Amino acid sequence: MVEVGLLPDNYYADEIVDKVSQRANGMFLWVRLFIDFLQLPASTLRERIDAIENLNRLDGLDSLYCAILDRIAVKFPGKSRKNVQRMFQWVAFALRPLHTNDLQIAVAIPFGRVQTPQDIIPNFGKSLGVLLGSLIEVTSHGRAQFIHSSAQEFFISIYDDSASGFQCQAEPYRTCANRSIASACLTYLCYTAPARPLGNSSQVTPDAAVTNHRFPLLMYSVLFWSDYLVHALRETETKQNKTCADGSWEQLVSLAAKFLYNPQKVTLWIEAAFLFGSPRIQLPPQDCIISSALPNISDHVLKLLSTLFTDLGHFCQDLAGLERSWAFLLESEPNEIWEPSISTFTKSRFWEDNPHARLVRLVPLDPDLTRHITIQSQVSNSGSEIGIVKLIPPE
Repeated sequence: MVEVGLLPDNYYADEIVDKVSQRANGMFLWVRLFIDFLQLPASTLRERIDAIENLNRLDGLDSLYCAILDRIAVKFPGKSRKNVQRMFQWVAFALRPLHTNDLQIAVAIPFGRVQTPQDIIPNFGKSLGVLLGSLIEVTSHGRAQFIHSSAQEFFISIYDDSASGFQCQAEPYRTCANRSIASACLTYLCYTAPARPLGNSSQVTPDAAVTNHRFPLLMYSVLFWSDYLVHALRETETKQNKTCADGSWEQLVSLAAKFLYNPQKVTLWIEAAFLFGSPRIQLPPQDCIISSALPNISDHVLKLLSTLFTDLGHFCQDLAGLERSWAFLLESEPNEIWEPSISTFTKSRFWEDNPHARLVRLVPLDPDLTRHITIQSQVSNSGSEIGIVKLIPPE
């Protein structure tokens, strides 16, 4: 570092090594992180010297993690800092390992519109180490993960706003992260995912690999959006009066309603869910007390959220009926959800109702009118009319 100008010329490498070795006390990870900390581009010579001369300030891994985050916060102000914060959130709270391609799309989701190539951070995989202070690494399989389990535990557990420059205002980091990821998944479903069959035709069975290439975050959004919503509410319920009042809850509730009450989007979700093998919705616990858990939210939004949860329960009931009747078909041909048969025989107000078919009940509902003997029936050549001769025996 002296040779490349990161430390003054009068600093000797042997002295630095001795100081760091004594402080590390055999903890190799601490040494690695401290070296990465010294190499952060946002640090001045004075800050590096001060860190070396006062190693006790960085006692323990958590102190070092905070110091690295503070340096990153200085280096990336404004929108860039928000992007870096999203990267940490997604990796820390991922419900399955994320490939760098998934993370690149997830971080760049714009709220309220379709994602375009201009939203993407270029050279994303190669830049992760620089952007995140070497706290996150890319595996040989291209997956983004923390360099050590202690780093992930640090991000999951931190709460105090003074801990780092990446904290949310007045609420647990976990709550902020779950809400942010839920909003990102719903934004992807509402705006970037198509409101039409994945194969561009209701008669074409989509291919999972092709679909993942066209819509890299569709599988993740389809499978986990409801999990993040429920996790955020559960965290908020355990930390009452610590709710963020920046409008992000209103945004999340609005996105959830926009998705659930759009039959085309719900039909697309069903097709994708069966394509990816998991048609399910995570529901909040029945004893979830919304009003006390979200004290800073307007009455209008609370009412919408309560209605939303009720309707999510109804949707799950309809979805269970759909699975019982049609899973045998949808598991192999998920595009059939767009065809007339399913929506005609298994109706729901949540998914698309195909106008090209309708179900007409021929058997009267009055049981007294079912006491008859059918003599003959005939369908017209056009198929639009049917004639039936019945004999009703006397009492």
